[in-house]
Amino acid sequence: MEKKLIMDYSIIEGTERQKNILAILSSIVLDGEVSAIDISKSTRLSVATVSRVINLLINESIIIRTGKEKTDMGRRPDIISLNPEYGYYLHFYIRTQKIMGYLIDFSGNVLVSEQLAITREISVDDFVKRLHKLAQILVDSKNIGYEKLIAASIAIPGLVDDTNCVIKRIPNFINFKDKNLFSYTYQELQIPVIINNRARLCAVGEYIKSDPKANLAYIDFTNYNGIGAGIVLDGKLYTGKKGFAGEIGDMITNLIDFNRDHKEDEGSLETRAGVGVLYQRLSDYISVGRAKKLKEIMNLQGTNELTLELIGQAIKDEDYDVIDVLNEVVKNWAAAIINLITVINPDLIILGGVIDQRCDFLLKRIKHLIKKVLFYDVNIGLAEVESNSQILGGIYMLKKYVLSNTLKDHISRI
Repeated sequence: MEKKLIMDYSIIEGTERQKNILAILSSIVLDGEVSAIDISKSTRLSVATVSRVINLLINESIIIRTGKEKTDMGRRPDIISLNPEYGYYLHFYIRTQKIMGYLIDFSGNVLVSEQLAITREISVDDFVKRLHKLAQILVDSKNIGYEKLIAASIAIPGLVDDTNCVIKRIPNFINFKDKNLFSYTYQELQIPVIINNRARLCAVGEYIKSDPKANLAYIDFTNYNGIGAGIVLDGKLYTGKKGFAGEIGDMITNLIDFNRDHKEDEGSLETRAGVGVLYQRLSDYISVGRAKKLKEIMNLQGTNELTLELIGQAIKDEDYDVIDVLNEVVKNWAAAIINLITVINPDLIILGGVIDQRCDFLLKRIKHLIKKVLFYDVNIGLAEVESNSQILGGIYMLKKYVLSNTLKDHISRI
């Protein structure tokens, strides 16, 4: 099993010298602070070749020496890392009512974060203008010139058609469907942009954090019925032939669904058992005088907005109306998860998005249902509260893009 994510620089066109340089840079990108000996072992290039390339990259201000490695005897080798001031990344995380923005140095350190409010009805034109405004706020906060930005990443809660560069499905935003968000964003920001499904970035981030490394699936639940998955197998993000792998919201969990007229913007599972469907059914119960304990809890909290935490409290207080509705929804989730397990058999499944470690009542129910069907144990857990997985995944994807494009172009000129 690979100990780290794989950056396949071997498929990049170029001379042998350029490929060697990219291989060395790839090692530094993945491992952080390393010595020439470390790089030689990971790339299988001679120490002499590695040392020559290191000196070249230092002269180009792409990498820097950060100190000496501690050893018990002999000469202490130099420690090499990326030059954090070579350039800067932007990462945007699109949530239902706001955009989270992050300024990241070339080494992958988050320098500052800010946010701006948006609405579900926002147009693509207004959206990219908000992105530009947020980008300017971020660079100004650190007195960094806008020209130092080298690439931006956007995490969206929806399906991205990488081939045609359009958003195919994004339930949270009604004006984004079939729009070329890549083109709009590039024209506004004037820097290269990569756009990824949030679940996939979270899967990459969870893989980076996992120890030992594991084949995993990250299942992302949104408040507006979206259910998707990011899958990492053998150190690689798995996207499928056309880039649509992991869309478990399209799974059929009830044969009746074949007779339905499906919504174009929602899959079968999402229509039947999305988190938004759960909220709507419970709201309907409350409106006719049912789910009384849940209503009491909401009154005590002074809110009309349902959350999974409130539902968990009602379950604890034995609100049987809530229990019945939840159990029906969770059975659909468990069926989809079982189907996913039987196809890819991952080492680990993580439930995330609006589900996190405060939702143990959901995890227990799902585990119980899975155990009734499968004859083997499954490692399934909950994402951390306010997890940083999507940021880690976004940074990795930015580094991968820059290595394959910006740095490749720089290297071709030296």
